[in-house]
Amino acid sequence: MKFKNILDYAVYQCGSMGSDEGLTDLENDAQTLIKGYVNEGYHIMTRDYWKPYEIEQATLDGDGRVDTSTLSKRYLALLGVGRTRQELEYGSNGTLALNPLNQRFSTDADKIAVGEPNATIWIRYAFLYPDLVNDTDEPEVPSHYHAMLCDYATWRYMSTGNQDKQVRAQFFYGRWYEGLSSIRPFGERRYAVDRFRNLYTR
Repeated sequence: MKFKNILDYAVYQCGSMGSDEGLTDLENDAQTLIKGYVNEGYHIMTRDYWKPYEIEQATLDGDGRVDTSTLSKRYLALLGVGRTRQELEYGSNGTLALNPLNQRFSTDADKIAVGEPNATIWIRYAFLYPDLVNDTDEPEVPSHYHAMLCDYATWRYMSTGNQDKQVRAQFFYGRWYEGLSSIRPFGERRYAVDRFRNLYTR
């Protein structure tokens, strides 16, 4: 689903369930709220359940630190370091990955001390997807998870309404959490795909 489709369906769910209203039928403040709730749900889903990660080569500075602003993705947390990419390519649940260099990971979010000065190493890190902004933007998770963002936005928006709306909101709250329990982390999927591919390409 595109961002616009997610927003329109969330608005539909917030209405009488028989209304054909879309996002453009709401006041500007309400539109901003719905958009914010969709992105809030998107970040919770991806950061805590889908857990995407990237493996990249990095050249450390004179203090043995990697500048996270130079990475290709929006850095969230360091998962591991290695001398080769292969040392880091296996399943992930967002927990600390392989650390063959026995480095003490820094908590500094901008520059992290991970190795010898000026060394070239591989790092594995969790990252955040960018916000959904344009109508044509699409969540970077499997399509069968997209409707969950509608449910999250509906629950959050209706929870601020009258008692009747708050009661109805609980239905969407339940569907949201039921959906979260079905998410298989990005790392597990990636590991399975890589393992299957490597099995038949040796």
